[in-house]
Amino acid sequence: MFISTLAFGDRKLNDMELGADFLAALEPELSGEQIQEFQAILSNEDREFLETRSMAVVAEYGEVQMLKGNPLDDDGCPCLMQVICSL
Repeated sequence: MFISTLAFGDRKLNDMELGADFLAALEPELSGEQIQEFQAILSNEDREFLETRSMAVVAEYGEVQMLKGNPLDDDGCPCLMQVICSL
């Protein structure tokens, strides 16, 4: 969340694109695919697109929660299959 907040500020200062300095700070930590995914999430307002990249609590019973969402692959990008699990 913190990095996203910084990214939104950077985009506002750079015509709604991530600036070169911000991207340079991300590059040692994230792969090119991860940076593209991050940029897509920040700039996309399509509900379905965002929902495929999130997990949601759909039920609770005491300390048990049921989650619904798409797992992430090794690069942190969403897999196509959807899972439902309890914690």
